[in-house]
Amino acid sequence: MNISIYKKWLFHLLKRLALCVVLVVSTNFSTIAQNEGSYNNSLIEIKVGKNIRLDIEDSEYQLVEPNISSHPTNPDHLLAVGWVYPVGKDQDLNIEKCAVFISKDGGLSWKKTFLSGRGCGDPWVTLTDNMAVLTCLGSHPLLPDSARLQLMTYFSLDGGNNWSKVPQSLGYGHDGPRTVADSKGNIYIASGRGIRTDSKTVRFPIYVGHIRSGIPFVEKTATIFPSNNLNLDAVTTLSDGSLVLVYQDFQRPISKKRSREGILKTFREWSMISNDKGKSFSIAKLVTESCFDRANDLVADRSDGKYRDRLYCVCSGNDFQSILLSYSTDQGEIWSKSIPIGQIEPLGVKREPHIAVNDDGILAVAWMDNRGATSGDCFTPYIAISTDGGVTFSESVKVGSKPSCPDSNLCGEFVKRRFPTGGDYFGFTAAADGKFHLVWSDAREGKFELMTASVEVNMK
Repeated sequence: MNISIYKKWLFHLLKRLALCVVLVVSTNFSTIAQNEGSYNNSLIEIKVGKNIRLDIEDSEYQLVEPNISSHPTNPDHLLAVGWVYPVGKDQDLNIEKCAVFISKDGGLSWKKTFLSGRGCGDPWVTLTDNMAVLTCLGSHPLLPDSARLQLMTYFSLDGGNNWSKVPQSLGYGHDGPRTVADSKGNIYIASGRGIRTDSKTVRFPIYVGHIRSGIPFVEKTATIFPSNNLNLDAVTTLSDGSLVLVYQDFQRPISKKRSREGILKTFREWSMISNDKGKSFSIAKLVTESCFDRANDLVADRSDGKYRDRLYCVCSGNDFQSILLSYSTDQGEIWSKSIPIGQIEPLGVKREPHIAVNDDGILAVAWMDNRGATSGDCFTPYIAISTDGGVTFSESVKVGSKPSCPDSNLCGEFVKRRFPTGGDYFGFTAAADGKFHLVWSDAREGKFELMTASVEVNMK
């Protein structure tokens, strides 16, 4: 045998053996993680409600990238938003807008309205006892420099029935804005924002704004510069009102322009906490380097249970083959190792994970999954439940009654390519009665429409 061929054969053999060892270790680790607690699937019942379509009744448009919020004390009051997008066309700010849906019966029926303004990129909504706040990227003819894309904030003082005619602009260069309310009704806004310094150097800090309870105005509180190139991922609040955010840095500067040569080898997720209403923040604490893609969500347990103030962060791992969970029991000072949730799941792409905790301290993780699909373009939302602080999870349960399979002839090739699962995120919230509610962009009929469903968890 030629010695070079022999070496090559031996190298591949050893590589395969090493892979097998890795797979065995990974399998055992997942099994150990699942058996660490006393979780028993027979102790809970997961009931998925009917899939309900939120329609705008216009064949020329579709709805992508939705979000949802629930009233803190009234479980019947829900508020959702979707990005109205043209069918079969590229992005067109002149015809895009925000569609807002309000439910007063726990999600069984919905009333829609449209906001003024142009565009609705990255829409996000938060509902409190006395106010609703909606943020999005777009423009408005009555705002200064209305031709430029800016972060707009709309206010409603009647629970989402009526909205401000002219939004408040928070300036240009924002991306991925998020809002969250504390237990007293104060609302925080955070986003990644590209700016230029006085020396014309590009920086990507985190913008933080504060809305006092019941007062429809955003006060800028801080601009944070923890790293040069970063993406804000999520914000949440603890029971004492402390604000926690997570962000991901992805690139080091090697020139004045972005270059793939500067991309970091791992996606590093960091957390920071503010105890003074967003005016100042702690140093950054490393959450994980195990994410394959950006972490999508962060939540705090604000229940009165044994896991009160535990922080949870989720992301996609292993080339979108798993959903990873990290948690912290000390306000983000130390984070647990990121491990796949639940049992070893069937193969398939798992993307856009989101997380919520209800008032009973029950933790739920939802994501878009294409397991068992006849096409790699098809996705369905799944959910898994933990009753022991994220140590163990139930088997995952399918929420969508039919798979979402976008048809490029109906939704458009650009939209299908840009939003394979209907957006960079979907909506997920826990209502005051303990039910979880999802709203996602669904293409079971070929183009994207909004679909919603409730999930009830009962202890046996």
